[in-house]
Amino acid sequence: MENITRRVNNLDMSPRTRRSGPTLKSIKGIPHLSAWRRHRQLKVKDLAERLDVSDATISRLQTGNQVYTQQTLEALADALRCSPVDLLERPPGVEWTKAPSPRADLQKEIDDLPESEVSTILKVIRALKNNAA
Repeated sequence: MENITRRVNNLDMSPRTRRSGPTLKSIKGIPHLSAWRRHRQLKVKDLAERLDVSDATISRLQTGNQVYTQQTLEALADALRCSPVDLLERPPGVEWTKAPSPRADLQKEIDDLPESEVSTILKVIRALKNNAA
């Protein structure tokens, strides 16, 4: 907790009137901030206290009415025990999945075919391999 407070004390969480470094203003809010806050059973006030900011700041971050920096995103992630990517890309309880490989896709297609078609596909694959060599 002390580490989070120390990191956040140096943050400028006020609305920006001029550009002072990279911000993520084009993104409307932090998409899953509210879901992660609720998942950790925190009220807006609780999260605000952890970060030593106002309740209104947390509300504005959730609704996209507050510009945030990478530093702000990391502080929020630390307070919510998740990653910055989680706050932007996935709600709690949704696991990351690997994209299926072409081999897995091919295997799935083959598994659904009758045996006679599988032997035809095998012949085509062998012909392709012979031509490539």
